[in-house]
Amino acid sequence: MVTAAKSSTMAADTSSPPPHPPTKVATKPEAENEHAPPSSAEEAAALLGAAIGEARTSSSVTSSANQLPASGHTNPPVGMHSIFVVQSPIPNGMLFIRLCNLRTWLRWHADVMDRASKKDSVEIVEDDNPIAHPFGNKLKTQYPAEQFTAARSILAVLMKLLEVSSAMATSDGNANNVDASPQITTSGKSKMATGSPKQKQHKPLAPLLSTPIRNTWVECISLCLALGSSLPGNLRTDPYTFVNKMLEISNWNPRSKMAAGGVRLAALQVVGRVCSLNIDLAKRTAPYAWEILQCCHKGLLSGGAGEPGHRAACVKTACCVVISCRKVASGVRGGDGADSFSVPGAMEERAVQEGIKFIKRATSDKYPEVRLGAAMFAGLIAPMLIRNIPTGSLSRNGGGRDNEELATPLAWLEEVTQFALKNIDDESAGVATAWASALARCICVSVEHGTSVRDAQSEDQASRRSADVDDEAP
Repeated sequence: MVTAAKSSTMAADTSSPPPHPPTKVATKPEAENEHAPPSSAEEAAALLGAAIGEARTSSSVTSSANQLPASGHTNPPVGMHSIFVVQSPIPNGMLFIRLCNLRTWLRWHADVMDRASKKDSVEIVEDDNPIAHPFGNKLKTQYPAEQFTAARSILAVLMKLLEVSSAMATSDGNANNVDASPQITTSGKSKMATGSPKQKQHKPLAPLLSTPIRNTWVECISLCLALGSSLPGNLRTDPYTFVNKMLEISNWNPRSKMAAGGVRLAALQVVGRVCSLNIDLAKRTAPYAWEILQCCHKGLLSGGAGEPGHRAACVKTACCVVISCRKVASGVRGGDGADSFSVPGAMEERAVQEGIKFIKRATSDKYPEVRLGAAMFAGLIAPMLIRNIPTGSLSRNGGGRDNEELATPLAWLEEVTQFALKNIDDESAGVATAWASALARCICVSVEHGTSVRDAQSEDQASRRSADVDDEAP
C-alpha cells in the first residue's frame, strides 16, 4: 500500500508542470533612477535628444504597422465610429518632461550668470532670495561665476524639434496603412479587412502643435541664446543670424510642407521672446525692428480668415519689439530720461511707419484677440511717435502746406490718435478698454511734448533777456 501511494505521488509530480522561473522585480532604487531628474544641463539635453529621436521613430512608417497585432483588436468592427480607433501614443508627454527639466537647469544657470554679472563670484547664503539647486536643496557654499559653454550644443539639440515636428505633420504616418485587424461577419468567421477609408488611423500629433511643449521650447531657445551670446570664439551663439533664420521660417508659405506642424508659429514666438528676455538681447534685436515688424505684417496677411492664433502671435511679437526698443532707449538715456514718458527717436522712421501700417491692418481683423493686440501695440508705440525734425528741413523741402503737415513733430501721434478715437467704441469690451488706454497714452505724450516745447521757449527767452541786459550794461 505504501509502495502504491509513493508511485502515485511520483506520477502526479511528473505530470504536473514545472514551476515558472523567478521573474526579476525592479527594486525601489532602480525605479527611482529610471525617472530621476538630470544632474546637469548637459544630461538634460542628452535625454531630450533621445526623446526627440523616439518621437521621430514613432512617426515613421514601418512594415510592422501592417502586421496583425497579438490582441487582434486594434480597430473596432465595421459600423462603429472612428473615434474608437486605437493607436499607440506618441511620446509627447516624455518630451514635455525633458523640456521642463532642461528649462529648469537653463533658468538656474541664467540666474547664476545674472548675479555673477554684478559680482565676481556668487556667495549664496540663507537669505530671502537664495539661488536654489534645480533639483535639490539650497546651495550654502560659494559658487564660482563660470560661463555656460554648452549653450550652442544644446541649441542645436533644440532645433531638431523643428525638423521632427514638420516631418510628423507632413508624413502620412499610420494614416495610409490599411487596417489589418479582423472584422466579425454575420457568419461568425473573421476575415481580413479591405482598405476602407473609414478604418484609417489618426495621424500623430506634431510636438510643436502642443501649446505647453511649444512655449517651453521657446523659452529654452531664448535662454540658450542669452547664455551663449557672451561666450568667446566658436562657443558663442550669434543672435543676429538666429533671428534672421527665425524670420525666414516665419515667412514661409503656410501651405508648404516645411511650414507644417506649428513651425511658423514657434519661430515667431522665439523672435518675440528673444526681444523681451533681457536688456542684452534687446540691444541686439532692436536694430531689426523694421524687419521684424515687416514679418509680423506679412503674418497678418498670410494668417487667413480662419483661426486667429498666428495673427495674435504676430501682434504679440510686434509688442515685444516695441518693448525692446523702449528698453534700449531708456538704457542709453540713463537717468536723464527716467521721469520722461515719451521717448523720441527710440525707433527709426521706417520702423514707425511700418508700425502704423501694422495698426491699420490689425484693427480691421474680425477676431477680438487680434484687435486687442493692435490696441496694446498702439499704446506701447505712442511714446515713440514724436518726430525729431531737423532745423531747416521745411526750407529745403519748399515749405508747402503738405510738407508742413508731414514735418510736424506730432504727425505720427495724431494718426494713431485718430485710430484710437475711431475704435474706442469696439463691440468687445476688452478691446474698447485697451483703445481707451492707448488714447490716454497718446494724450499724455502730446501734453508732455507741449510742456517741453514751452519750457524750451521760456528758457530761450530768458537767455535772450539776460544777453540783452548784459549788452545794455555800461
